[in-house]
Amino acid sequence: MAELIEFKNKSGEVLRGLLDKTESDHGVIFLPGLGGTSLRTCFNPIREKILGETNIFRFDFSGSGLSDGYFPDITIRDQTEEAKLAINEFKQAAGLKSIDLVGHSLGGIIALSILSQLSEEIRRVLLLAPALNFKAVIENFTKLKSIQEEDGGKAFFWKNLKIEKTFFLENHDADYQSLLDDVSTEKLLTFHGLKDESVPINSLKILKSKSNFIEVPGGDHSLDHPEIVVSYISKAVKFLKE
Repeated sequence: MAELIEFKNKSGEVLRGLLDKTESDHGVIFLPGLGGTSLRTCFNPIREKILGETNIFRFDFSGSGLSDGYFPDITIRDQTEEAKLAINEFKQAAGLKSIDLVGHSLGGIIALSILSQLSEEIRRVLLLAPALNFKAVIENFTKLKSIQEEDGGKAFFWKNLKIEKTFFLENHDADYQSLLDDVSTEKLLTFHGLKDESVPINSLKILKSKSNFIEVPGGDHSLDHPEIVVSYISKAVKFLKE
């Protein structure tokens, strides 16, 4: 049975995650996307395949899923710091010597950021539909009229998620593919759907050219439909088990 782990971020908000503990000294931590939870369906098939062989930590950022906090205050900088706290808690709770990261969408930004900062501690990073070129993502959602102003431009609604303006000021011109210059790309494996309308695949040309990048035919941004999961799950699990 998974164990609930609780700890606090710099603001004193309680963050939570579920730990599946084994005798292994290796672990895998799942990092969800914008407003999401690590209990999301695209993570579940991977967890099921590695359960019992390695330690697993399904962690939620503040204001999302299991964790406390006010979601509209989200920033990528704060989420990166929360993920680093989660890694420390995971290491202590399970006695880890090495860690892999699995990041979906915005969680892919966090995973790559951590790899650039803690390269000695992170063994591998699996990216699922990573939203690295956030400038292109915001431009795309603006074009699709999925971002609407609120409170005179002080906040925005993005696909029914209220987000403070600070997030857009942080990311309106950001392309986190620049982080690839600071990491060993041999540690990376990416799966990205050819039908991803949230993060267009052509926005990730740098990632595609510098690392192992696998296109998923028919895959959308969620990458969680059973027939799509079957097409990539074996390669994803092999990458984490090698």
